Amino acid sequence: MKQIFTLSGLYMMLLTGCSTSTTPGVAGRVTLQAPDSVAAGQPLRIQLSTQHVQLGEHLTLVWQGGWGTQVFEQTVTGTVLNVALPKHWTTRSGVQALRVWHRSKLVAAQTIHVRPQQPAQPLDLYLGAKSIIADGWHWSMITAIPSDSLGNPAPVETPVQFRFLRPNGHRNDLTSATHHLVAYQRITAQTNTGKTIVGVRAGNVSGKEKELLEVPGFPVNFKIEASNYTPLADQRQGFRILTNVLVDQHNNVVSDGTLVQFRCVDPDGSIRLIKGYTLRGGAEVALENPGYAGSMQVSASVYGAGRSNVLTLRFPENLKSVPVQIDQKRHRLRIGPLTESLDQLVPNGTMVTVQIDDRDPVSIEVVGGYAEADLMGIPPGPHSVELTVSGRTITLIIAIR
Repeated sequence: MKQIFTLSGLYMMLLTGCSTSTTPGVAGRVTLQAPDSVAAGQPLRIQLSTQHVQLGEHLTLVWQGGWGTQVFEQTVTGTVLNVALPKHWTTRSGVQALRVWHRSKLVAAQTIHVRPQQPAQPLDLYLGAKSIIADGWHWSMITAIPSDSLGNPAPVETPVQFRFLRPNGHRNDLTSATHHLVAYQRITAQTNTGKTIVGVRAGNVSGKEKELLEVPGFPVNFKIEASNYTPLADQRQGFRILTNVLVDQHNNVVSDGTLVQFRCVDPDGSIRLIKGYTLRGGAEVALENPGYAGSMQVSASVYGAGRSNVLTLRFPENLKSVPVQIDQKRHRLRIGPLTESLDQLVPNGTMVTVQIDDRDPVSIEVVGGYAEADLMGIPPGPHSVELTVSGRTITLIIAIR
């Protein structure tokens, strides 16, 4: 009859010196015959030859392996015992120890090597980083962990084949041997962007395809230019600033979505920062003509990388004249008609700022080419008036009756 005891039960038996034999005495002799190695998951059969061991006594078999310490009791039914050990004892590979105890005495011991089976599906593969810069020196690594169907790692020096299809179309076949459970290959970037496709095989087992992206680096210096540029300081026309195709140091077109920051210095000195994003290597932004005569300077840059030239755009004054009349009856200051360089009226909504003497300035919208300021409350006599429209400032003296 076979019985399975827990480890704690074995320890209690060893500490108390008790056995299942009813008559304490000197331990018998036991000869253990067992194979030096066994494949993982295969049954392990041993033979025990006994001397001076009574029938009906128990031999305690202790297995120290991958699952810890396992205890098995075998009843002596003759002088030669053929014992099949529990199958799960051999599911973990490595060097295991089998010991036989009789009457609390160690009477036999043997070391048995549990060999892993052949590698089985799935072949575990790990790739990192997933993308690298195509600059010729950044690198990633593909790692394979071949194991058998029971999860035991392949033996040391198991050959693993790595096959690569690079962005330039070249194929590379390399072999690495497992060490500390793994086999690996370093993948050094080329200078062409694209995908590196990786296939791995260990014995008759293949892994899933892996992909490594080799992406462009930061762009080098580039150029910008203006498109649909109309040289009028009318705050009405629009134009676009375009970059050329941005490339890295190896002439690879930068990735779509690369942030380009445009810096615009208007004629009045104000600064605008405008974001653009590359598409097929180029970026562009839309700008509006300034309302002030002068020069606008535009440049662009990519953070931590290339910069553009400084583009200077000149916008001559577009306002032709600023006539002013006083309507004494209505107590109104009438400004207009305001015309531009082609004798067209300024757009409705153009703002005119009027300041009389040291009073607070008032902003008035132009409608139909005219803007009117209310003079009610202004005492009779001469007054200084300062008008500002489209960046031009005019100072005059008016007389109110």
